[in-house]
Amino acid sequence: MIVTPRSTRNASGRPSRSQARFAFIVLFAINVLNYADRYVLPAILPKAQQDLGLTTIEEGLLGSSFLLVYGLTTLPLGAWADRGVRKNIISLCVGVWSMATTLGGFSRNFWQLISARTVLGIGEAGYGPASLSLLGDFFTKAQRGRVLSYWSVGNLVGAAIGFTLGGLVADAFGWRWAFYMVGIPGLIAAYLAWRIPEPKRGVFDREPDAVTVAEDYDVKEVETVHSGISKGFWTSAKKNLQVPTYLAVIGGLVFSFFTIGGTSFWLPTYLVKTFSLSVGKAGIITGAVLAWREPSLVVGWPIMSSFAVPMVACSYALLVFSSGRLWF
Repeated sequence: MIVTPRSTRNASGRPSRSQARFAFIVLFAINVLNYADRYVLPAILPKAQQDLGLTTIEEGLLGSSFLLVYGLTTLPLGAWADRGVRKNIISLCVGVWSMATTLGGFSRNFWQLISARTVLGIGEAGYGPASLSLLGDFFTKAQRGRVLSYWSVGNLVGAAIGFTLGGLVADAFGWRWAFYMVGIPGLIAAYLAWRIPEPKRGVFDREPDAVTVAEDYDVKEVETVHSGISKGFWTSAKKNLQVPTYLAVIGGLVFSFFTIGGTSFWLPTYLVKTFSLSVGKAGIITGAVLAWREPSLVVGWPIMSSFAVPMVACSYALLVFSSGRLWF
């Protein structure tokens, strides 16, 4: 029997501590599954390639199709998260991508597998904006940086699980079982997400210093910005694009993901083909390479809160430099 926190709130309308704890645990677990589902494919790709007769271009398209759909659907699904009930959006998206991952194990050809990975991109694109918005309404502004750093650890834990267990399961039972391993638990997580209480939007933002939010917008503009993709949205987007730090971070993320995304997708295949490793051993190595960065997300949070801009710039510069030295 699954017990969830009661929907009672205190006099201020804020969610209780037990509700916030339950929401964080569920959303953290979903974030782990999110990345496990994403990276289980690279872990088992050498075996799937042999079984389905995939070409190198088709293998690359399996990764690119997911990212293209993910990028194209994130904005409209994020706007939906501004309008709809976020816990229901999360539950639906988790259920969709978990079903897509599970069905990927039944694929008999390239087109069936790429269809499953495409649907996976839609599901994961809707989860991110809704979950971040939901976490923001369960914790105070003073707690959010720390909470999000803990939540972000799930990215690397999930990636490590996808690579490591995906490869080991593929070696022991076949590559199809790796999809079942990460897909089926997601259906349970979808139910738990549906059981999360929906907090009132901005409940922790009604504080004395929150008045600064309204300095550049009148009340109607603020309401419009939070209502979806409309005139207010584009006004806000234009103002963000005028902030140099915002543009620098976006640029850093683009180059960072170009390096990390390509490396993480092809590294297991590279290890298998170049060093004649099993997919299990290749998955363990790839998972370990990603997992070493995990402690910095939590330990580095107090430092990042004071030196965010210079550390982001230096981190991405070093990442691009080291990646160039390693792979070219």
